[in-house]
Amino acid sequence: MKNHRMMLASMAIVAMMLAVAGSAAAASRTIDGGDTFEKTYKAESDDFFAVLTWWSDDDLYFTVEDPDGTIVQWSSGLGDSFAFDPFTSDAGDYVFTWRNNGTTAVDLEYTVMGFGEIEEAWGTFILILVIGVIVVIAIVVLLVVLLLMKGKKKAPQQLAAPLGPPVIEGKCAKCGSPVDPGVAFCAKCGAPLR
Repeated sequence: MKNHRMMLASMAIVAMMLAVAGSAAAASRTIDGGDTFEKTYKAESDDFFAVLTWWSDDDLYFTVEDPDGTIVQWSSGLGDSFAFDPFTSDAGDYVFTWRNNGTTAVDLEYTVMGFGEIEEAWGTFILILVIGVIVVIAIVVLLVVLLLMKGKKKAPQQLAAPLGPPVIEGKCAKCGSPVDPGVAFCAKCGAPLR
């Protein structure tokens, strides 16, 4: 069960890499009701890993036949994945067969990738991931800077200089003449008193 989960996790990572990187184009095929479609993939012994993913707009019966002619996987539905390791399994021709048991045509899309294509997709996936991380870090730094700038208090503004010389009680500071309380200007020189 654990190996099955590891294989599913590996296929999910490969499918995500393919979706993000887009390095392998999916092939399309319409299968009429009652018809069968076969795709052969030649797995080399030095291939480290290969994967097939497929999806359709209606149910199809799917089988995988290994180079010895043994059916190693079968399923029925709208899509599936099959990963195999020719390095430890049999190298040779793997035959993927889709059969439409229905009466109407079904559109099929599939991708078969060997290790070389997966390596290219992985490199592109890593590059996109690194760029995404850099963008997220830049956004976080920008938000922190903006929050810090918003929280900074402005320095208090200085008050305007007094209008005239300081008032000495009862006398004009400019000319020294006596002034009445509450008067704004000196009656003798006209200097402002406040």
